[in-house]
Amino acid sequence: MSAAMLLAKRSGAMGAMPPEKITARFLNSARIPRTAEQQDALAIVFHFAFGAVGGACFRLAAARIPAPAVPLGMAYGTGIWAASYLGWVPALRIMPAADRDRRGRQFAMIAGHLVYGSTLGLLFARRRSPGPFPAVEHRTSLLDTRACPTRCRRFRTRWPQA
Repeated sequence: MSAAMLLAKRSGAMGAMPPEKITARFLNSARIPRTAEQQDALAIVFHFAFGAVGGACFRLAAARIPAPAVPLGMAYGTGIWAASYLGWVPALRIMPAADRDRRGRQFAMIAGHLVYGSTLGLLFARRRSPGPFPAVEHRTSLLDTRACPTRCRRFRTRWPQA
């Protein structure tokens, strides 16, 4: 996703990147002084944190939806784009809605979110399939340590088996 955004920025289609605009708006509203380098670093950290939380949410949702993982991930990535650039970002007046913004930026953002979703889907599919990284069995509860005896062995003395 970041590569698609950087390519679009270098081509001139992007203008200011949305994570930078969102971070600047947050820092300005909180009246936090910073240098341009600090703001750029925070934008990267916030963007990767947002992506990590989104990936964790995809993992939880995808485990319950009987669909091929890659198309499901692509739909998820597109949904994040829509919720962000047609929803909360324009609602907070950080950027115009996608239909009123630069076409090049929105093309790059959709492409980036499709790459993000595809990657999530591939990682989830790999995690589900047998191979060098076998999937962890589904747990019936947080206290059920039978599904991961090696990782949860230390908890067996504290909590009874479910």
